[in-house]
Amino acid sequence: MKMNTKLKQAIVTSMLVLSIPCVSQAAVSEGALKDGFGLDLAYPVAHESNKTVQNMINTDIDLFVKEAQKDYKPDTQDSRKMVYTVTLENNEELSVLLHCEKMTPALANPETVTYGIVYDKSTGKNIPLHVYTDMATVDQLKAALKKGDVKLYNGQHKKITWSGEFAPSQMTTQYYLTESKNGKNQTAWLVFQPGDLAPYSEGTTYVEVPVK
Repeated sequence: MKMNTKLKQAIVTSMLVLSIPCVSQAAVSEGALKDGFGLDLAYPVAHESNKTVQNMINTDIDLFVKEAQKDYKPDTQDSRKMVYTVTLENNEELSVLLHCEKMTPALANPETVTYGIVYDKSTGKNIPLHVYTDMATVDQLKAALKKGDVKLYNGQHKKITWSGEFAPSQMTTQYYLTESKNGKNQTAWLVFQPGDLAPYSEGTTYVEVPVK
């Protein structure tokens, strides 16, 4: 089955995650897992003075790495890919995006999933979304999109209009943070999987919401 051109472009663009601002910090290095066949995973490795915090963050990231390898069979047409972006890193927070792609002979098109995680660098724990925004339900999200109170972006990080035809079955818990160049203002970006808020051809979608 031939892959739809727009869908293929959206998948490739989402895998690159190039349009999302990337923060370069010495506290995060790159880990890699490759087997010379279809396994090609790149993931962040945190380096913190507090080794307990460091271990908690890296242990959590390792769960996503293991999930990306689940049921992978080398020497076949199976492939697993992971790329990441560090979107914010300061003394208090570490925010990362993990984008995973899975392809097997049984699939007509690759399956993709994107995770947005924000870590508290004082504890090593995930910071829940409600810390940054009061938007907690799908109904709140739909109302905000309809009124234009929040902005919707596609996998290429280009602003798109919400048609009202697409809505997730439940509110996302995935998000990431960015901040202004002067470091004074933060923005939260809700992460939705392909098909949640727009056609699959738009790829992963992101909703920009103000931080409370």
